[in-house]
Amino acid sequence: MEGAISALDETIHLRLPKEKPPEYCLDCLENMTIRCAWCELPIFIGNPVTLYVSPEDIGLKLPPGAVVYKENPRQVVGCLRMACAQSGADRSGFWVPGADGKAVVLRVMSPLEETLSGRKAVIVQDLADIGEARRL
Repeated sequence: MEGAISALDETIHLRLPKEKPPEYCLDCLENMTIRCAWCELPIFIGNPVTLYVSPEDIGLKLPPGAVVYKENPRQVVGCLRMACAQSGADRSGFWVPGADGKAVVLRVMSPLEETLSGRKAVIVQDLADIGEARRL
């Protein structure tokens, strides 16, 4: 199954894997789109995400549709766009379908966390490829 999904004035083409039947329809996946807490652009299912300290901690307002990942310290879900994220090394997860039709962050090691874990080298060809990410 494949098709276009739109949210917040942006449209992407989504292709679901053929190996197994899809759990969600395209409309359901479209409804799982959230707003980046920083640039306010859409974060679609499958997009890589950052987890930065909340904008409220630096005097900014959290936009409607933004998602809080966890409290203490408060972290919010942001996108990995070049104009938004500080660097690709900040990729901390992916926005994926979760239980009960709600999307969640699939937390993976950031390239920086992988480096600090003691591995001698970290090679990431595509930060947006969930298959290259090392899960926690």
